[in-house]
Amino acid sequence: MNCRFEMKIFMALIMLTMAGCSNAYSGVYEFRPFNGVTLIIQTKEIKQYPKIESVFLYFELTVRNQSLNEVYLDLGQLKASLNGISSTATHYDSLASVIPEKEKLAAGESHFELYFAFPESVDLRNGIQDFKLINYGLSTH
Repeated sequence: MNCRFEMKIFMALIMLTMAGCSNAYSGVYEFRPFNGVTLIIQTKEIKQYPKIESVFLYFELTVRNQSLNEVYLDLGQLKASLNGISSTATHYDSLASVIPEKEKLAAGESHFELYFAFPESVDLRNGIQDFKLINYGLSTH
């Protein structure tokens, strides 16, 4: 076999292997803070912003509300811990970066595109090793 052909096969195998690797920042996390209420966070990507000394974790939040009681969601109160460091804020992922307000949850599913802001000190060398919600942003009044 010719060397160039073998090299092309080798490179193609490497590219296929790399394409199959999972993103160290993507994952799905499910929380059940109240009876009949489920929060599902699907993390998407992390961006570092050295000029503002922050790290943003972008995610989609799905809230399944099957509760018989009224439930309110204040996304601004939603807080997470990433690799042992607490988030400093939660914002909608939009051009205006609007700060969320408290709202009554409708029955069924609600979807939100958001991001958590973390201090730059969060260790991301090994991706997301420990992720949890420390405030669900939910209340019954």
